Amino acid sequence: MMPIPRPTRGKSRGKVQIAARGVECYNNTGHVIGLDLGSSYLYGSINSSSSLFRLVHLQRLSLAENFFHYYKIPSAIRNLSKLTSLDLRFSSFSGEIPSEIFELSHLEYIDLSRNSLKLQKQGFYILAEKLTKLSELYLSDVKISSRVPAVLANLSSLAALILKNCSLHSELPTGILQLPNLKHLSLELNPDLAGYIPNIHGSYPLMELSLANTNFSGQLPESIGKLKSLQLLDINHCRFEGSIPTSIANVSQLTYLSLSTNNFSPRPLSWLGKQTKLNFLDLIKTNLYGNIPPSARNLTKISELYLGCNQLDGQIANWIGDLTHQTLLKLQENKLVGPIPQSISRLENLILLDLQSNFLNGMRGCSLRMINFAQNQLQGKIPRSLAYCTMLEALNLGKNQIYDTFPFWLGVLPNLKVLVLRSNRLHGAIRKPQSSSEFSKLQIIDISDNNLGGELLLGYFNIWNAMKVANAGNLSCMNATTGFQKFSWSDYYRYSIELTNKGVELEYESVQDSFTAIDPSNNKFNGEIHEDIRNLKAVNMLNLSNNNLTDHISSSLANLTHLESMDLSRNKLSGEIPQQLVQLTFLSFFDVSHNRFKGPIPSGRQFSTFDTNSFLGNLGLCGSPLPKKCGIPDESSGQDPLNSEEDKGIGSLFAFDWKVVLVGFAAGLIIGMPLGCNFINRKHGRFLMVLGNKQLRRREKKRRHKFCF
Repeated sequence: MMPIPRPTRGKSRGKVQIAARGVECYNNTGHVIGLDLGSSYLYGSINSSSSLFRLVHLQRLSLAENFFHYYKIPSAIRNLSKLTSLDLRFSSFSGEIPSEIFELSHLEYIDLSRNSLKLQKQGFYILAEKLTKLSELYLSDVKISSRVPAVLANLSSLAALILKNCSLHSELPTGILQLPNLKHLSLELNPDLAGYIPNIHGSYPLMELSLANTNFSGQLPESIGKLKSLQLLDINHCRFEGSIPTSIANVSQLTYLSLSTNNFSPRPLSWLGKQTKLNFLDLIKTNLYGNIPPSARNLTKISELYLGCNQLDGQIANWIGDLTHQTLLKLQENKLVGPIPQSISRLENLILLDLQSNFLNGMRGCSLRMINFAQNQLQGKIPRSLAYCTMLEALNLGKNQIYDTFPFWLGVLPNLKVLVLRSNRLHGAIRKPQSSSEFSKLQIIDISDNNLGGELLLGYFNIWNAMKVANAGNLSCMNATTGFQKFSWSDYYRYSIELTNKGVELEYESVQDSFTAIDPSNNKFNGEIHEDIRNLKAVNMLNLSNNNLTDHISSSLANLTHLESMDLSRNKLSGEIPQQLVQLTFLSFFDVSHNRFKGPIPSGRQFSTFDTNSFLGNLGLCGSPLPKKCGIPDESSGQDPLNSEEDKGIGSLFAFDWKVVLVGFAAGLIIGMPLGCNFINRKHGRFLMVLGNKQLRRREKKRRHKFCF
């Protein structure tokens, strides 16, 4: 071990002398009784021959937050027979926890969490039977893979029991929840661990109870209101049922409450408002109905408020503007009506606002990082006040009734990365940009399913700078940064995208920071695909389908070397498909069907994985995978490919012969990675960005997998 040198200085503290930083000695004998080397940059091996294990008078030992190269905990730990406190958390130990630890009968505090450790068979039972003085036990991420032994309920002095993500199973002995001194209990992320919350008799000191992502079920007892000291209650993603007890209104010390995604029966929110210390409230998918009660305005300390995926109705009250903390507010997928209140514009610290899928009919300007008003009843024009939202990074107004021209004035927003305006009534031509700085950070644009026309995005391919240079090494998810702390969208707001990708509408739960996509499909754009598109070398997905594009496609498309999905179907494109496109080695989906192409289909590399559906409706094309051989006349060559009988039948149009080809699958992994930034149980979120082909969605609707977190 190689610790960083620390200065030594003596300091008397009763009968204990601080001989050096992190070292405590008994004054009378000079014996070392405390050693705190936590976060000391220790690295290397540690074994039973270490001089550490000669400190036989040691009572407190911390080696936490160091790096021991996944060595085992040495068996010589048995020499430290006087230990009362052992802290080895997050220090890269591995292997089985040595049975010698169970011989340290004076232990009151053990923390072995955040290592690659596991307990031997019957190890949990032996630990609970022998270490009878335990008051705090932390074993998070230790692989226990057993039931929780009933003997653990005999440890009457136990105040903290943290068993997060331990592969526990069977049913938790109810006696553990009734331990008289228990203040902190966390069993979360043990999906095979069952149990229920018993009736509470008398007074319990419980301050934190987390059962999230377990198999706990039954009803929450009305007596839960007796837990006067409870500050954290997290039971999200369990199987609780019955009504949310109104007595929860009496738990006035709560700062964190998550009841989301259970099987609760319908109930209004009348119990909310007395918990004035609440900082975090998650009631997503809890079968709530009725209005948001006026008493909710008492939650003046709230910073995260999630009420989405319920049946709440009525208007959003003006008191919403009284929230003063940095706030994430999600009211999506309810039945809220009326205008978005003016008071929202006063929320200077509002970071995220999600009102998607309600019946709202107005909106205001704001100082948000993200806005999601998708799937409402917004009408009229997009308010110019949004141009003052200089911190805005993502704007989703999709699936509304907005009647407006393309909001070119949003180009002044210096941080805008995502713009979703799909499925509205946008119309007219998109004028050329007036400045090279417009939309300079834009990475994802979806203006599909509108009535836009004119030349295709004329001039914009030159100025979308964020799409020009690929950042393949960036595996992080998109995030917003506040003045005080960093809020990651992947942690605090599950950022999902619906993509008609590779001909199928898929849904991804988060977006890699380097992902780029362009979707102006299902409009009336005409003219050619301009040569300037060659600048957008970082684009991953391009969907230009269902427009009136003409002329040939340039070989310059081969410059889009990160392209993984390209859909040019249902246009009036002609000429040959450039052979240079075989250079797009990441391309796993390609569709040029129902155009006027002719000549040989490029061969080799990815093109060997595309089937006939990619080329249908181009009677002049020949070569594999089509049955028509090049150089042999086609008897049906006089037929107009855009008015053929084949074009009239929807069943024929969308009869995909979907298959997985080895090479295509390998490339497809690439597009999965930019979109599928994984995250661990941060239970909120839908930020729907929809990029896709409406007709294909109708055909492939049964392939969709929608979730509400």
